[in-house]
Amino acid sequence: MKNFSLKDILTFGLVIITGIFFQTSFILIESLDTPQKTAIKFCRAFYKLDNSAYNYVTEDGKISEDVDLIDKYRYEKILEAKERGYGPGFAKEYLFNIHTNTIKHSHDKVEIHLTCNKTAIIPWLRTRKVYKLDNLFTLVKENHKWKISSGIESLN
Repeated sequence: MKNFSLKDILTFGLVIITGIFFQTSFILIESLDTPQKTAIKFCRAFYKLDNSAYNYVTEDGKISEDVDLIDKYRYEKILEAKERGYGPGFAKEYLFNIHTNTIKHSHDKVEIHLTCNKTAIIPWLRTRKVYKLDNLFTLVKENHKWKISSGIESLN
Protein backbone atom coordinates (compact mmCIF):
# COMPACT_ATOMS: atom_id res chain seq x y z
CA MET A 1 0.00 0.00 0.00
CA LYS A 2 1.37 3.38 -1.04
CA ASN A 3 1.61 6.28 1.38
CA PHE A 4 0.32 9.51 -0.08
CA SER A 5 2.27 12.67 0.54
CA LEU A 6 0.73 15.97 1.52
CA LYS A 7 1.47 17.26 -2.00
CA ASP A 8 -0.54 14.40 -3.59
CA ILE A 9 -3.51 14.99 -1.29
CA LEU A 10 -3.51 18.77 -1.91
CA THR A 11 -3.27 18.25 -5.67
CA PHE A 12 -6.18 15.81 -5.64
CA GLY A 13 -8.26 18.17 -3.44
CA LEU A 14 -7.51 21.12 -5.71
CA VAL A 15 -8.60 19.14 -8.79
CA ILE A 16 -11.88 18.16 -7.08
CA ILE A 17 -12.61 21.73 -5.93
CA THR A 18 -11.82 23.13 -9.40
CA GLY A 19 -14.12 20.54 -11.00
CA ILE A 20 -16.97 21.43 -8.64
CA PHE A 21 -16.46 25.15 -9.36
CA PHE A 22 -16.57 24.69 -13.15
CA GLN A 23 -19.54 22.31 -13.02
CA THR A 24 -21.52 24.80 -10.91
CA SER A 25 -20.58 27.62 -13.28
CA PHE A 26 -21.73 25.66 -16.33
CA ILE A 27 -25.05 24.82 -14.67
CA LEU A 28 -25.69 28.47 -13.81
CA ILE A 29 -24.78 29.65 -17.31
CA GLU A 30 -27.01 27.01 -18.93
CA SER A 31 -29.99 28.02 -16.81
CA LEU A 32 -29.95 31.66 -17.98
CA ASP A 33 -32.96 32.71 -20.03
CA THR A 34 -31.97 33.89 -23.51
CA PRO A 35 -34.12 34.89 -26.49
CA GLN A 36 -32.54 32.17 -28.64
CA LYS A 37 -33.44 29.45 -26.13
CA THR A 38 -36.98 30.79 -25.90
CA ALA A 39 -37.46 30.70 -29.68
CA ILE A 40 -36.11 27.15 -29.89
CA LYS A 41 -38.18 25.89 -26.94
CA PHE A 42 -41.30 27.48 -28.40
CA CYS A 43 -40.79 25.92 -31.84
CA ARG A 44 -40.16 22.49 -30.36
CA ALA A 45 -43.32 22.68 -28.23
CA PHE A 46 -45.37 24.20 -31.07
CA TYR A 47 -44.54 21.44 -33.55
CA LYS A 48 -44.94 18.69 -30.95
CA LEU A 49 -48.45 20.10 -30.31
CA ASP A 50 -47.52 20.60 -26.66
CA ASN A 51 -49.40 22.99 -24.37
CA SER A 52 -46.11 24.37 -23.05
CA ALA A 53 -45.89 26.47 -26.25
CA TYR A 54 -48.21 28.97 -24.53
CA ASN A 55 -45.54 29.65 -21.90
CA TYR A 56 -43.23 31.24 -24.48
CA VAL A 57 -45.70 33.62 -26.14
CA THR A 58 -47.25 36.93 -25.09
CA GLU A 59 -51.04 37.24 -25.12
CA ASP A 60 -50.89 39.56 -28.14
CA GLY A 61 -48.42 37.31 -29.94
CA LYS A 62 -50.63 34.24 -30.04
CA ILE A 63 -53.75 35.96 -31.39
CA SER A 64 -54.22 37.22 -34.94
CA GLU A 65 -57.58 38.43 -36.20
CA ASP A 66 -59.26 37.08 -33.02
CA VAL A 67 -57.92 33.56 -33.68
CA ASP A 68 -55.62 31.71 -31.31
CA LEU A 69 -52.80 30.71 -33.68
CA ILE A 70 -51.48 27.87 -31.54
CA ASP A 71 -54.93 26.29 -31.13
CA LYS A 72 -55.66 26.72 -34.82
CA TYR A 73 -52.46 24.95 -35.84
CA ARG A 74 -53.00 22.11 -33.35
CA TYR A 75 -56.61 21.65 -34.45
CA GLU A 76 -55.69 21.53 -38.15
CA LYS A 77 -52.86 19.01 -37.62
CA ILE A 78 -54.91 16.71 -35.39
CA LEU A 79 -57.86 16.89 -37.83
CA GLU A 80 -55.54 16.01 -40.74
CA ALA A 81 -54.22 12.98 -38.84
CA LYS A 82 -57.76 11.83 -37.95
CA GLU A 83 -58.92 12.19 -41.57
CA ARG A 84 -56.13 9.81 -42.57
CA GLY A 85 -57.07 7.37 -39.81
CA TYR A 86 -54.24 8.11 -37.37
CA GLY A 87 -54.09 9.44 -33.84
CA PRO A 88 -52.83 12.87 -32.77
CA GLY A 89 -49.34 11.48 -32.13
CA PHE A 90 -48.77 11.22 -35.87
CA ALA A 91 -49.34 14.96 -36.27
CA LYS A 92 -46.22 15.80 -34.25
CA GLU A 93 -43.17 17.18 -35.99
CA TYR A 94 -39.61 17.23 -34.69
CA LEU A 95 -36.88 19.84 -35.19
CA PHE A 96 -33.18 19.29 -35.86
CA ASN A 97 -30.20 21.28 -37.20
CA ILE A 98 -31.52 24.36 -35.40
CA HIS A 99 -29.68 27.65 -35.95
CA THR A 100 -30.52 31.09 -34.62
CA ASN A 101 -29.18 34.51 -35.56
CA THR A 102 -29.84 37.72 -33.69
CA ILE A 103 -30.96 40.38 -36.16
CA LYS A 104 -31.69 43.30 -33.80
CA HIS A 105 -31.08 43.47 -30.08
CA SER A 106 -32.07 46.07 -27.52
CA HIS A 107 -32.58 45.91 -23.78
CA ASP A 108 -36.12 44.54 -23.92
CA LYS A 109 -36.71 43.59 -27.57
CA VAL A 110 -34.93 41.14 -29.89
CA GLU A 111 -35.44 39.89 -33.43
CA ILE A 112 -34.32 36.28 -33.94
CA HIS A 113 -33.97 34.54 -37.28
CA LEU A 114 -34.48 30.79 -36.75
CA THR A 115 -33.69 28.19 -39.38
CA CYS A 116 -33.96 24.44 -38.97
CA ASN A 117 -35.22 21.24 -40.48
CA LYS A 118 -38.42 19.65 -39.28
CA THR A 119 -39.50 16.13 -39.87
CA ALA A 120 -42.90 14.51 -39.71
CA ILE A 121 -43.85 10.89 -39.54
CA ILE A 122 -45.54 9.66 -42.71
CA PRO A 123 -47.04 6.38 -41.51
CA TRP A 124 -48.40 5.10 -44.80
CA LEU A 125 -44.92 5.33 -46.32
CA ARG A 126 -43.14 4.20 -43.13
CA THR A 127 -40.72 7.05 -43.54
CA ARG A 128 -40.19 10.67 -42.58
CA LYS A 129 -40.26 13.71 -44.80
CA VAL A 130 -37.98 16.66 -44.06
CA TYR A 131 -39.15 20.28 -44.38
CA LYS A 132 -37.18 23.51 -44.05
CA LEU A 133 -38.28 26.05 -41.46
CA ASP A 134 -37.12 29.64 -41.86
CA ASN A 135 -38.80 32.18 -39.64
CA LEU A 136 -38.29 35.57 -38.00
CA PHE A 137 -39.48 36.06 -34.42
CA THR A 138 -39.73 39.22 -32.37
CA LEU A 139 -39.28 38.63 -28.65
CA VAL A 140 -39.92 41.02 -25.79
CA LYS A 141 -38.92 40.81 -22.16
CA GLU A 142 -42.02 40.34 -20.01
CA ASN A 143 -41.67 39.83 -16.23
CA HIS A 144 -37.92 39.16 -16.64
CA LYS A 145 -38.56 36.38 -19.20
CA TRP A 146 -38.27 36.46 -22.97
CA LYS A 147 -41.54 35.83 -24.81
CA ILE A 148 -42.45 35.80 -28.49
CA SER A 149 -44.58 38.77 -29.52
CA SER A 150 -44.73 38.17 -33.26
CA GLY A 151 -43.70 35.64 -35.86
CA ILE A 152 -46.11 32.81 -35.06
CA GLU A 153 -48.51 33.72 -37.84
CA SER A 154 -45.99 32.68 -40.48
CA LEU A 155 -45.41 29.19 -39.05
CA ASN A 156 -46.98 26.30 -40.93
